[in-house]
Amino acid sequence: LDAHTSNIRSMRYTADGRLFFSLDNDNVIDVWDAQTYELITSFQPEEGWVYDIFINDDSTLLGLSGNSNTYIYDIRQNIPALLYRVEGNMLTFMPDYVLTSDYRHLNVYDLETGELAREIGYGEVIGWVQEGENSLTLVFYSMDGGDGSFAYTSYYTTCNISTGDCNRSREINTQY
Repeated sequence: LDAHTSNIRSMRYTADGRLFFSLDNDNVIDVWDAQTYELITSFQPEEGWVYDIFINDDSTLLGLSGNSNTYIYDIRQNIPALLYRVEGNMLTFMPDYVLTSDYRHLNVYDLETGELAREIGYGEVIGWVQEGENSLTLVFYSMDGGDGSFAYTSYYTTCNISTGDCNRSREINTQY
Protein backbone atom coordinates (compact mmCIF):
# COMPACT_ATOMS: atom_id res chain seq x y z
CA LEU A 1 0.00 0.00 0.00
CA ASP A 2 2.69 2.40 -1.07
CA ALA A 3 0.19 5.08 -2.15
CA HIS A 4 -0.38 6.23 1.43
CA THR A 5 1.86 8.91 2.87
CA SER A 6 0.75 8.34 6.48
CA ASN A 7 -0.37 5.46 8.71
CA ILE A 8 -3.40 3.43 7.66
CA ARG A 9 -6.31 3.70 10.13
CA SER A 10 -8.88 1.44 8.52
CA MET A 11 -9.17 -1.14 5.77
CA ARG A 12 -12.21 -2.96 4.39
CA TYR A 13 -12.75 -5.53 1.63
CA THR A 14 -15.95 -5.86 -0.37
CA ALA A 15 -17.80 -9.12 0.30
CA ASP A 16 -17.49 -10.06 -3.37
CA GLY A 17 -13.68 -9.81 -3.21
CA ARG A 18 -13.56 -7.22 -5.99
CA LEU A 19 -12.18 -4.18 -4.12
CA PHE A 20 -10.64 -3.06 -0.89
CA PHE A 21 -10.45 0.38 0.63
CA SER A 22 -7.84 1.90 2.90
CA LEU A 23 -8.08 5.09 4.96
CA ASP A 24 -4.99 6.88 6.23
CA ASN A 25 -4.28 9.55 8.85
CA ASP A 26 -4.31 12.24 6.13
CA ASN A 27 -8.01 11.43 5.52
CA VAL A 28 -7.24 9.90 2.11
CA ILE A 29 -9.26 6.90 0.96
CA ASP A 30 -7.56 4.63 -1.58
CA VAL A 31 -9.52 2.20 -3.74
CA TRP A 32 -7.63 -0.98 -4.67
CA ASP A 33 -8.22 -3.89 -7.00
CA ALA A 34 -8.35 -6.82 -4.58
CA GLN A 35 -7.02 -9.31 -7.16
CA THR A 36 -4.02 -7.36 -8.50
CA TYR A 37 -3.43 -4.99 -5.54
CA GLU A 38 -3.23 -2.11 -7.99
CA LEU A 39 -4.43 1.33 -6.94
CA ILE A 40 -7.59 2.32 -8.85
CA THR A 41 -8.12 5.81 -7.41
CA SER A 42 -7.71 7.98 -4.32
CA PHE A 43 -10.10 10.56 -2.95
CA GLN A 44 -11.06 12.62 0.09
CA PRO A 45 -14.54 13.66 1.20
CA GLU A 46 -15.35 17.28 0.44
CA GLU A 47 -15.54 18.17 4.11
CA GLY A 48 -15.10 16.60 7.53
CA TRP A 49 -12.90 13.96 9.03
CA VAL A 50 -13.47 10.26 8.30
CA TYR A 51 -13.25 7.82 11.23
CA ASP A 52 -14.03 4.55 9.55
CA ILE A 53 -15.04 2.76 6.33
CA PHE A 54 -18.13 0.56 5.92
CA ILE A 55 -19.33 -1.54 2.97
CA ASN A 56 -22.82 -2.98 2.58
CA ASP A 57 -23.35 -6.73 2.23
CA ASP A 58 -23.90 -6.74 -1.54
CA SER A 59 -20.71 -4.71 -2.18
CA THR A 60 -22.50 -1.83 -3.93
CA LEU A 61 -22.21 0.94 -1.32
CA LEU A 62 -19.33 2.47 0.59
CA GLY A 63 -20.01 4.45 3.75
CA LEU A 64 -17.55 6.87 5.32
CA SER A 65 -18.37 7.74 8.91
CA GLY A 66 -17.03 11.05 10.16
CA ASN A 67 -17.36 13.77 12.79
CA SER A 68 -21.06 14.42 12.37
CA ASN A 69 -21.71 13.34 8.80
CA THR A 70 -21.74 10.06 6.94
CA TYR A 71 -21.06 9.90 3.20
CA ILE A 72 -22.60 7.14 1.07
CA TYR A 73 -20.93 6.27 -2.25
CA ASP A 74 -21.96 3.99 -5.10
CA ILE A 75 -19.04 1.60 -5.80
CA ARG A 76 -20.58 -0.61 -8.51
CA GLN A 77 -18.27 0.90 -11.17
CA ASN A 78 -15.15 0.69 -8.94
CA ILE A 79 -14.84 4.51 -8.82
CA PRO A 80 -16.76 5.86 -5.80
CA ALA A 81 -19.59 8.23 -6.80
CA LEU A 82 -21.14 10.25 -3.98
CA LEU A 83 -24.85 9.45 -3.66
CA TYR A 84 -25.75 11.45 -0.54
CA ARG A 85 -24.61 12.74 2.83
CA VAL A 86 -26.56 12.09 6.03
CA GLU A 87 -26.17 13.31 9.61
CA GLY A 88 -24.61 11.17 12.30
CA ASN A 89 -21.92 8.57 12.63
CA MET A 90 -21.73 4.98 14.00
CA LEU A 91 -22.83 3.71 10.58
CA THR A 92 -24.59 0.42 9.84
CA PHE A 93 -26.07 -0.78 6.57
CA MET A 94 -29.29 -2.82 6.67
CA PRO A 95 -31.11 -4.25 3.62
CA ASP A 96 -33.36 -1.19 3.18
CA TYR A 97 -31.78 1.40 5.47
CA VAL A 98 -28.65 3.28 6.45
CA LEU A 99 -28.42 3.78 10.22
CA THR A 100 -26.40 6.46 11.96
CA SER A 101 -26.36 7.96 15.43
CA ASP A 102 -26.00 11.60 16.32
CA TYR A 103 -25.70 10.64 20.02
CA ARG A 104 -29.26 11.82 20.69
CA HIS A 105 -31.05 9.08 18.81
CA LEU A 106 -30.77 6.59 15.99
CA ASN A 107 -31.30 8.05 12.51
CA VAL A 108 -32.93 5.67 10.03
CA TYR A 109 -32.40 6.71 6.39
CA ASP A 110 -33.87 5.14 3.27
CA LEU A 111 -31.02 3.24 1.60
CA GLU A 112 -31.93 4.28 -1.96
CA THR A 113 -32.74 7.97 -1.46
CA GLY A 114 -30.90 8.99 1.71
CA GLU A 115 -34.14 10.53 3.03
CA LEU A 116 -34.70 10.38 6.79
CA ALA A 117 -37.35 7.70 7.40
CA ARG A 118 -37.52 7.99 11.21
CA GLU A 119 -35.63 8.79 14.37
CA ILE A 120 -35.58 6.38 17.29
CA GLY A 121 -34.33 7.33 20.71
CA TYR A 122 -34.68 7.49 24.45
CA GLY A 123 -31.36 9.19 25.24
CA GLU A 124 -27.78 9.01 24.06
CA VAL A 125 -27.17 6.09 21.65
CA ILE A 126 -23.95 4.35 22.63
CA GLY A 127 -24.15 1.20 20.54
CA TRP A 128 -26.26 -1.44 18.84
CA VAL A 129 -26.27 -5.06 17.77
CA GLN A 130 -28.13 -6.23 14.68
CA GLU A 131 -30.57 -8.99 15.67
CA GLY A 132 -32.20 -9.73 12.32
CA GLU A 133 -32.85 -8.31 8.86
CA ASN A 134 -34.72 -5.26 10.23
CA SER A 135 -34.23 -5.57 13.99
CA LEU A 136 -31.64 -4.08 16.33
CA THR A 137 -30.97 -4.13 20.04
CA LEU A 138 -29.96 -0.58 20.91
CA VAL A 139 -28.13 0.64 23.99
CA PHE A 140 -29.16 4.11 25.14
CA TYR A 141 -28.15 5.96 28.25
CA SER A 142 -29.26 9.05 30.07
CA MET A 143 -27.47 10.92 32.84
CA ASP A 144 -29.15 12.27 35.92
CA GLY A 145 -27.15 13.41 38.89
CA GLY A 146 -29.83 15.58 40.49
CA ASP A 147 -28.19 15.58 43.94
CA GLY A 148 -24.76 16.49 42.57
CA SER A 149 -23.69 12.87 42.09
CA PHE A 150 -23.02 11.28 38.75
CA ALA A 151 -25.65 8.74 37.74
CA TYR A 152 -26.67 7.17 34.48
CA THR A 153 -29.22 4.69 33.27
CA SER A 154 -28.59 2.29 30.39
CA TYR A 155 -31.57 1.06 28.39
CA TYR A 156 -31.44 -2.03 26.21
CA THR A 157 -34.17 -1.69 23.62
CA THR A 158 -35.12 -3.96 20.73
CA CYS A 159 -36.48 -2.04 17.74
CA ASN A 160 -38.04 -2.96 14.43
CA ILE A 161 -36.30 -0.54 12.07
CA SER A 162 -39.04 -0.76 9.41
CA THR A 163 -41.82 0.34 11.75
CA GLY A 164 -39.92 2.17 14.50
CA ASP A 165 -41.64 0.03 17.14
CA CYS A 166 -39.41 -0.56 20.16
CA ASN A 167 -39.61 -2.59 23.35
CA ARG A 168 -37.36 -1.70 26.24
CA SER A 169 -35.98 -5.02 27.46
CA ARG A 170 -33.62 -4.07 30.30
CA GLU A 171 -32.65 -1.09 32.40
CA ILE A 172 -29.46 -0.75 34.42
CA ASN A 173 -28.98 2.11 36.91
CA THR A 174 -25.50 3.15 38.01
CA GLN A 175 -24.55 5.89 40.47
CA TYR A 176 -21.13 7.28 41.35
